[in-house]
Amino acid sequence: MKKLFFVSFCFACFLFFSCQEDRKFVTNYIVPDYRDISLCETEDSLYLKLVGNTYNSIRSFNYFSVGNGDYIGLYDKMSVSYNIYDLNSQLLVNRIKLDSSIRHKDLSKHTTVFCENFDSLFLINELTMYLLDRSHTVKDTIDFQTDPVMVFGSFGTGTPPLILKDKIYLSATPFLSRRKKKDIKKWRVLYEIDMKTKETNLLFKLPQRYQDSLYGYYFFGSSYCLNNKGRVVFSFPADTNIYESDLDTSYLAYSGRSIFHKEDINAVSQDEFVGEEGAEKAFLLRDSYREIFFDPKRKMYLRIAEHHITEREYLLGKREKEKSIIFLNDNFKIIGESKVPEDILLSTIFFTKDGRMYARKKSRDEYGLHFIHLEYKEEANRNGLAAYR
Repeated sequence: MKKLFFVSFCFACFLFFSCQEDRKFVTNYIVPDYRDISLCETEDSLYLKLVGNTYNSIRSFNYFSVGNGDYIGLYDKMSVSYNIYDLNSQLLVNRIKLDSSIRHKDLSKHTTVFCENFDSLFLINELTMYLLDRSHTVKDTIDFQTDPVMVFGSFGTGTPPLILKDKIYLSATPFLSRRKKKDIKKWRVLYEIDMKTKETNLLFKLPQRYQDSLYGYYFFGSSYCLNNKGRVVFSFPADTNIYESDLDTSYLAYSGRSIFHKEDINAVSQDEFVGEEGAEKAFLLRDSYREIFFDPKRKMYLRIAEHHITEREYLLGKREKEKSIIFLNDNFKIIGESKVPEDILLSTIFFTKDGRMYARKKSRDEYGLHFIHLEYKEEANRNGLAAYR
């Protein structure tokens, strides 16, 4: 009887994770043309003062616009509150105590929140997504998949929900091993949720590099954005390529390699996984990639690259990689790259409807949140490589 159950379970796993065909990516290599492009900080910064019992323990935030208004919504996990600020006045206009809508003990440290508008607030907690209305009442819930394995969903600046008609797409994380190839082959990175039928599907497998080699926990934080063609563009930490797809029939790969990275990212050996810090050390000693953003006004991609530390730096206690931004045009041609100061949180970049670009800075301020206005700066220099100014 146990054998029959095991066979049935394995067959269910096969059907569950085979809904996406094994499509081959068409790879396009476009010769980079490095120009001196960088990001410069302007004086037009924002300061959002934390009021009441709100803390700088922001689990998620997002920009949204309603009419002529621009807003930022922040989820503070310490106070279990969602705080909405008007960007023009930089004042708090609404504070929602989420434990009045959902029991506090049911909310976890992994809860994330996304505000589409004042009448649609999405909250993900564990294996359920809640939709709250203007009165903060739960008007709908959608359960994530639990059979044959649990698959969690989440919101983030590098993994924003994509709301297209009656469907919503968001980041998916299956409860599978990151060190077993048989589990990695089953991995999917995107949820497709039908808001009418509440049906959920899993889309987009990991790139071939992940199928062939092991990288460990820290190399699984994928990112995506939606471009001006209505296609989704993915970035993966262990892959120099970026991937564009309509999630149906078109699957294209383009080079998104940093000029500072001369080789592909090496796999992590089993010996390197030994010990509590093994996987983290292996990650720090390798190059990697992070979020990818699309600037809809300038039709430009911004991909964050991380540059490995040395063994000596690791022994001396360094635990942060230096970062740079790779700039690509809307045809995926690399047109520049620049390093940036460590105090700018590149992972928090967002664009307003009129084209302004912001990112967080001074993240340790306990009394408020700082967002700096960034602008592109392009100049010609001798080596063609940008440097931050």
